[in-house]
Amino acid sequence: MPPRFDLSLSPFGARIEALTEAALEAEAAGFAGVWVYDHLSGASGKAQWVLDPWVSLAAIAVATRALQLGPLVLNTPARHPARIALAAATLQDLSGGRLLLGMGAGAGRDPHGEELDMVGLERLPAPARRSMTVESILAVRALWNNESFSGDHYRLDHPHSFLSPEPTPPIIVGANGPRMVELAADHADGVNLHSHEPDLETLCTVARVRSPRAGFVLSVEAPMTDEWMVGDGRRRLDALGLDRVMYRWNADLGIDAIRHAAATLGLSVGGGRPGAGRTPLP
Repeated sequence: MPPRFDLSLSPFGARIEALTEAALEAEAAGFAGVWVYDHLSGASGKAQWVLDPWVSLAAIAVATRALQLGPLVLNTPARHPARIALAAATLQDLSGGRLLLGMGAGAGRDPHGEELDMVGLERLPAPARRSMTVESILAVRALWNNESFSGDHYRLDHPHSFLSPEPTPPIIVGANGPRMVELAADHADGVNLHSHEPDLETLCTVARVRSPRAGFVLSVEAPMTDEWMVGDGRRRLDALGLDRVMYRWNADLGIDAIRHAAATLGLSVGGGRPGAGRTPLP
């Protein structure tokens, strides 16, 4: 099966209306899902502001009918698992079960680390952030089941009356190296990588070998360019056997860029996969 195609919508310097309009166009054009980045300050994207991912996704959930949606990806060390669990369960209810829960270890270096300094959050070393991500995943699932949990970073003491999502959303971990890929394979339901990774093929192989279970999602985010939609970049992605490919969109590209991408990819409405009768990729 060909991969499903998604859009990652940049919240940097954007308005809610722009993201909602982009999501509506994506749904109409046949994309399968949309994702929104998680940041605190526009400085991370060289913009004057950034939108909150949960609020943005809630607006998109209300405006759309079938589009899958999720954060790409939550900075888990900056968010307590209880907040993630409740927000995710609420969005799952609001969207009618369309959530894909993206979680990650955040960043310790500039430019993304700078926003942590601004609000007094510690820049933690990579091993600590990875450990917190694992515990956050386990704690979120424990809260959905109203179960206790004890780790080095988080403790849940006989939690009760927490909202449980229906159905339980898959957790997709954002990764930029082999350790995060292994973390995702061991503890999550999927992994998302970036097309610019020089060892992309190796990382995908690690994910497939480490997590051969059915349903594990392997996705890659790529630029919204013809090279990555029909050129050499696309051929590289096709060779990886991906489950999802997401293309980066920002408001400066305009809505027409979404229509162009859908036509270039040959999407069919209702699935985010190439439609019948289109010219196949050589």
